[in-house]
Amino acid sequence: MARILIVEDEKLINIMFRESLEHAGYETESAYDGQEGVDMHRKHPFDLIVADIMMPRTDGVQMINELRESFPSVKILVVTAISLSGSYYRDMKIKLAGIPILQKPITKDTLISKVRELLGE
Repeated sequence: MARILIVEDEKLINIMFRESLEHAGYETESAYDGQEGVDMHRKHPFDLIVADIMMPRTDGVQMINELRESFPSVKILVVTAISLSGSYYRDMKIKLAGIPILQKPITKDTLISKVRELLGE
């Protein structure tokens, strides 16, 4: 069973992602900011990290960069409310180089489908 870390500061979204993925057969854990996500992954690496971008303490881009330094093969899916057409998105996409990005709101089917794809299922 694949282990997935959900790093999302909005509690209801975090719960929805976790419940959807658990219902699909995955083991999940939650973090509520980027630093907590890094710390949890360092203690016991996950198969996939589902991450928001706009979070307190350490944002998603900082978290992803830190994880990539220590775990270059880590699989990550970004789920964000940031507009996918603005200049901030273009800059973020360059920084995240190759990491798939889904825009909120997303359905549980879309989330599960993308997770399966990234895990090679």
